[in-house]
Order: sequence, then C-alpha cells, then structure tokens
Amino acid sequence: MTSKETKSLADIEDKSSGVSNDVLIESLRYQLAQLTPEERMKFGGQEMFDFIMRPVYNSKDKMMSIELLLYVSSLMAGCACQIAAMADDPRDVLTLQVEDGETYYAGDAILQKLFGEQYSPWAIVGGGMKQIGQEQVFRDFDIEDCIKYSMETMGSDKFGVIRMPDQYRPEVLSKESITELWDSCTDHLRRIIPSASEWPGCYGVMLQKAIVSAGDIIKPDAALTIIAESMLYASKLELRQHAHEEEAPREVCTVPYYSSHMIGTTTTAEKPEKFPFNNSVPKRYVRCIALLMAAAIGIPATIGMWSFLWRQHSVSCITGLLTALITWGAYGLITRSYPAVLDQVILGIIAVVGTIVGFAYCINNLLPVHTMNNFLVVLQSMTSPPFWSALWNSNHEVVSAFVISLISAAGFIPYIRHRISKD
Repeated sequence: MTSKETKSLADIEDKSSGVSNDVLIESLRYQLAQLTPEERMKFGGQEMFDFIMRPVYNSKDKMMSIELLLYVSSLMAGCACQIAAMADDPRDVLTLQVEDGETYYAGDAILQKLFGEQYSPWAIVGGGMKQIGQEQVFRDFDIEDCIKYSMETMGSDKFGVIRMPDQYRPEVLSKESITELWDSCTDHLRRIIPSASEWPGCYGVMLQKAIVSAGDIIKPDAALTIIAESMLYASKLELRQHAHEEEAPREVCTVPYYSSHMIGTTTTAEKPEKFPFNNSVPKRYVRCIALLMAAAIGIPATIGMWSFLWRQHSVSCITGLLTALITWGAYGLITRSYPAVLDQVILGIIAVVGTIVGFAYCINNLLPVHTMNNFLVVLQSMTSPPFWSALWNSNHEVVSAFVISLISAAGFIPYIRHRISKD
C-alpha cells in the first residue's frame, strides 16, 4: 500500500459512517505502519499541510500570506526537532538559563535534527528548492550565520526577530502562543504518526510543499531566512508538557488564523484548485503602476502648489513635504502596503524632482516670455552658483523656501522609516 491509497485523517473526520472514528483512525495507523519512514513522513507532511490550511479553506477569501505559512510551519518544525532530540537522548540536549530567568535548549543534537540528518527539515526544504530551480540559492545560503545570530540574541529583545525588511518580517510570536499551537498540531499528528523521531521529516515535507506551491511569490533567499531563523528560534524554547487529556482546558491561541477553535475544526469547504497564497508585498507590476501614478500625480501637484503660492505673492516651506505625502498617498492607495526600500528611494526622487520642476516653473514665469526653451534654460541655470547668488540677493525668502522644501522632500522617507523602526 502506498500513501496515495491511504485516506487522510480529514477524510475520516469529515465523513460520517457506521464505524466509529477511533476504529478508522486505528486502521489508518496500522496502514501507515506498513509503509517506509519516508512514505510516512510524506503522508504526515501532507496531513499537517491540510491541517494548518484548514482555517484558510474554511474562510471566505481563501487567501493567506506565504510568509505567515512559512513562519508558522518553521516554528512547528523547530519544536519537532527539539522533541525528537530529547526523545533520542535528553542528555545530548544542553539546558541554558539566561539572565532573565528563561530556560532555553541548544546543542549539536538539536542542530543535527534541524540541518544534518537525511530527513531533516532543512534537507527536505533543499529538495523543494531544487524543484523550483533554486538549488544554487540554497547552497549559497549562510546557515552558519543564522545559527550564530540565534545564539547571540538568545534572551534579548532581538531573539526570534527575523532579519528581513519590515514588510516581509512576520511578527514574533510569544512562547505561549507557540506552545499552544504546538499542542494543537501534536494532538493531530500523533494520532497517525506516534513516533516523535519522524515529526521533523513531516514538517520538512510540509515546508517543501509550501515552497513548491508558492512558486515565485516570495524570493528564495527570503523564504530560506524565514525557515532557518524560525526553526532555530522555536527549537530553543522551553515547551510546556503536552496535555494528553482531551478534556484538558486550553487557552485561546493568539496566532493569526490559528486560534484553537479554528484549527481544531474539520474542513467544511472545498479546497481551492490553486493554493491560496499571496505575498505581503505587492507584485512587481502593481508597484510599477503605483510608482508611475505617484509621479504622474505628484509632480503636477507640486508645480500647481508652487504656481498657486507664487501668484499669491507667497512661498511656502512645506511644498516639498506635501509632494512627498501626495506621492506616498498615491502609492499606498494602489498597493495597499508600505513601500519597499527601492520604492522608497524612487518616491523620494519623485518628490525632489517635483520640487525642482515646480520651482523652475515659477522662475520661468518671471521672464517676459514663457517658453519651453526658457524653462529648460532655467533648469540648466539652477546648476550654476552665480544663478543662486543673484537670486539670493534678489529674494532670499524664495531661495530659503526652496531649500527647505527640497530637504523636506528628500528627508521625509528617512524620517518616517526612523519613526516606524523606533515604534
């Protein structure tokens, strides 16, 4: 019998029959016992993939972030590796206590389960990367740096924080949330695969399936960073004793999508034909459209503001800031997200260009004849120090307003990034 011929646990739970579920599950366990460990891990990985995806299958939008799926799956893989290492020999696992009183686990035994064995999660993830043509990215990935970072940050505020751009980075889950989710997953997996030594491979298959199914939604190096650092984080946590009693009360898990009552339900909706993954960052063509619209709206708006204030015989120091806000607003309305670093630079350039063009337009209006050639001459003259010297002697208020506007247009992005990172 192969795993393809074996009914899933969800099939047993979803379908009513005259035979009790306990008998059917016992039969399923017997069938799985006849398979090879590799076949059982494949079956368990598929089972846990469907289990984790239950809330999504049952939701209306049928979508979820690939970063969240990779993060949660990697956390479970890290927990499984710790449990498997302790099941082999608890003496091989190092117990560490840091200054804050927290207890963590480390050692070569856990690292071997994570990265070194034939059916380790990392090895199986490597197989998935090969399937999508990213084997070289996997080979070049610096796993030693991830291990070093995890050890150095243990017990600090940075422990568990994935080293990724803000828009990609999953929110760090507390130990309580992780252990609650781990208990839910273990309740499910141990019903069909009782051996803890095979759990890391099951979660490795689950991660592989997510990577292959997601395609090019997320950059390969970003996916590997989430997987490696999340596994290392969870593998060090002190997990509370698993509750074997089914009637034992539980606290509600705070993990997005994965509260205890949601993940514990059976699948009531049809699975979508395509896996419902999206990315927390908009796709490239959406970003390009947003940047073009930001330029198309921001630059004319800046020219209009300078021209209006100029006709009112007034200048303002906040025109550059208003330009930055307009460009960012246009980008945000289209993408519904915080701009990536490259997009932030482009938006800053748009704001600066708009400020320069708007100012040059106003200077051109001072000339007796307003022509495109005169406008271009003004732009060219703005690179000459004598031009600014003469303008300063004529009206230093205008020059001051332009400089301040230019600085505010260019400095808006760094300021916002500083505030966001500080908060």
